[in-house]
Amino acid sequence: MTERYIRAMFLSLVTIGSLPVPSTAQPFGAFVVLTGANGYVEVPNSAAISVAGEMTIEAWVNITPSGGCRSLVGKNFASSYWIGVCGTTIRSQSSGPTTAREGGAVEDARWTHIAVVFGNGLRKHYVNGEERASFAETVPLGVSSSPLRIGSDVSWAFTPTGCIDELRLWNVARTKAQIRSTINTTVHSPTPGLVSVWAFDGAGNDLVGGQNGTGVGQYSFQFPPAVGHCDPGPHVLCLQNRFAVAVEWRDFAGNVGDATVASCGTSDSGLYWFFSPQNVEMLVKVLNGCTFNDRYWIFAAATTNVGFRLEVLDVQRNDSRIYFNYLGESAPAVTDAAALQTCP
Repeated sequence: MTERYIRAMFLSLVTIGSLPVPSTAQPFGAFVVLTGANGYVEVPNSAAISVAGEMTIEAWVNITPSGGCRSLVGKNFASSYWIGVCGTTIRSQSSGPTTAREGGAVEDARWTHIAVVFGNGLRKHYVNGEERASFAETVPLGVSSSPLRIGSDVSWAFTPTGCIDELRLWNVARTKAQIRSTINTTVHSPTPGLVSVWAFDGAGNDLVGGQNGTGVGQYSFQFPPAVGHCDPGPHVLCLQNRFAVAVEWRDFAGNVGDATVASCGTSDSGLYWFFSPQNVEMLVKVLNGCTFNDRYWIFAAATTNVGFRLEVLDVQRNDSRIYFNYLGESAPAVTDAAALQTCP
């Protein structure tokens, strides 16, 4: 069972039903689920979301290709800002179709963090905190009186198939370091430059700016039911009999692979190797901190500078956390004592 199996297992449950929404997850709690038909969340026009200068839009998405270009968020495809996915490629516009730019791939049916930054004469596309495209920006952001649509657009009403979560709108051009600093944490309190956060935890409300949205058409706010079992395998640790842990690595030559379990260690921890059984790369632990702060804790340490994605899935609650290391950087320790609020 590989990390790709965990991904497929998670997505296969999205349409089955829902459970009570946990207060923390990554994606964070419930999310909006779209069917590819005409469904979306609509936010009435306001001065706050009619950003005319610098801007950053970021979100977690988990979608499958539906053919053509699908709208993720748009203020009016014909005249203002718009972000969508064409096939699996991110496309953005600043003020209509003539300003369209493409770059950066969204993986099929896998939670992916995307960000588009407008500012300083540039437009940049980020995927999972890595810059994937940069363009000279010669046209300012178009201002429109149209409502903002999430999962659609008033002039490009093509809805993706899949999920959107933790959509954030900023009126500043966030840096790569800033995007990475909050990629796997919630930002649900007033923060300089933060205009709105739509967390979709049961509604389309904006948790920061009061720009509340309403669901329209075929949509739902939900969290999929738990898998209920954890099966260890060559690439998957099963810690405490409920946490499926998997790691995907990427090297400097562009090769990608699933890390291999080197030792099951104990019920709380285990080891991984990437390239050779003689070269252990990573230790991962999941600890029960429920008596201390009502959370399970995630700790990890890696002796590498290759890129990797570490994912820990609680199969009893279908709650997960995702951590990244970026190619060429010495992997920092993960010491997340507020990781999973899935007690008991």
